[in-house]
Amino acid sequence: MEQKIEVDSNSEKDLYINKKQKWRGVISRKNKVWFDSKENVNNFDLSKSDEIIYNKIRNIFENEKTRNFGIHLATNFLPLNNPSQCPILPSEKYFCKISEYELTDLLRIKTGDRNKSMGYVGLQSNVVLSADAIRELYKFVIQHIIKFDTQLGQILNHAFDKIRLNDKKHNL
Repeated sequence: MEQKIEVDSNSEKDLYINKKQKWRGVISRKNKVWFDSKENVNNFDLSKSDEIIYNKIRNIFENEKTRNFGIHLATNFLPLNNPSQCPILPSEKYFCKISEYELTDLLRIKTGDRNKSMGYVGLQSNVVLSADAIRELYKFVIQHIIKFDTQLGQILNHAFDKIRLNDKKHNL
């Protein structure tokens, strides 16, 4: 009489999935600590909220055709010590790509153009955003970095893990 031994292949798969989830959690926590350690040099008011801008950002990330643009914005404007006030805009009228606010630059503020939103530039981007757009981008990204078990959370954690590691190398 021969006895069949059943090999539970799901247990190996489950073990792999559990290890992968733990590792994603570690990366997520490291990214969150790294974000929190960076100073908000532009003093963006994180207590304010604009649901319309937040929803536009969410739509950019959820649409696969525009997701790379969203990742480009996130990695160039975040953490909050990355953006700097725009010294000069290329044209007289310039609008934020997300909030659609009319923007101004440092040169025009000196000449009295104070009724527009200040434009901010990222590290390696030719996109100019308003402070409200950067604030809502920050809220969206940090929320998804913490939720590392979603597809978008995994994508954002992967993108910022590379930047965090490069930042760490440069600070040594």
